[in-house]
Amino acid sequence: MPAAWAWACPRTRSGSDVDGGAGAVSGAAFRGLAGCLPTGVAVVVALVDAEPCAATAGSVVAASWEPPLLAVFFRTGSRMAAALDRSGQFTVSILGEADHGLARRFARPGRGQGWTALADAGLIRRNPAPPILATAIAWADCRVARTIPVGDHACYVGEVLDLDRRVEGEPLVYFRGRLRGLGPVVAPVAWLETDEVHLAATW
Repeated sequence: MPAAWAWACPRTRSGSDVDGGAGAVSGAAFRGLAGCLPTGVAVVVALVDAEPCAATAGSVVAASWEPPLLAVFFRTGSRMAAALDRSGQFTVSILGEADHGLARRFARPGRGQGWTALADAGLIRRNPAPPILATAIAWADCRVARTIPVGDHACYVGEVLDLDRRVEGEPLVYFRGRLRGLGPVVAPVAWLETDEVHLAATW
């Protein structure tokens, strides 16, 4: 946090440097705004005592190119946060359009965990690494490099150890409370020369 901001952002009880004072907007209003941000959908899996713990995540961020870092966010005190705290390693399986059922399944609060409960989920065992989903359009193995408290969530910054992706496949998208397909291209002419590995913009 820049030193110039310190006067305005006292540290909260959770340890984050975010001001949540009396002037803050309501949680419901903010969730409405967040719903207007389209996100990809992924399933994060960690191994705890050799058993998989999985959850749907809409907040997966490519945090750095060099070194390659992915960040995922989970509510403090959730089962997934506890699993990541214990395991120190996780996989991210990015879901395609056809995987909306898996996205719903791994988002349910009472979902089962462990190999027996997830036997029909299409997980690929890769011991000692956590499993990935067989139908994922892309996946990454990550080691937790840093955990950062952010309000009522924890940000797990993962160093990417390995990855792969399918050449074809449209992603699943979450927007305004609904799971959707990506939709048609609205700018048929690229802004710049096409990047062969589809990296995000570099500005």
